[in-house]
Amino acid sequence: MNSMPKYVATTTLEEPQWNASFIKNNILEEVTKLKQGTDYQFLIYGSGQLIRTLMDHNLIDEYHFMVHPVVLGKGKRLFTEQDQRETKRARCYPS
Repeated sequence: MNSMPKYVATTTLEEPQWNASFIKNNILEEVTKLKQGTDYQFLIYGSGQLIRTLMDHNLIDEYHFMVHPVVLGKGKRLFTEQDQRETKRARCYPS
């Protein structure tokens, strides 16, 4: 896994680690280029803001969910009532 290329969307980090390349500028343009230039699949891990941005611009092809049964009450929602797009596939995995 350490040898695999990693792309990190950041506005604060300065020194890449673990074979990472930073995406600091136009995230939509860079992700579009990455998707067009390879057959690899990309994984987004732990960034609600990034996911929301990519969702709004239809740059996510497939969703895989890991559900951790926790009730939080208020907070930011990943999906809203306006998200009526058709997705190719969505899978949910219990934790």
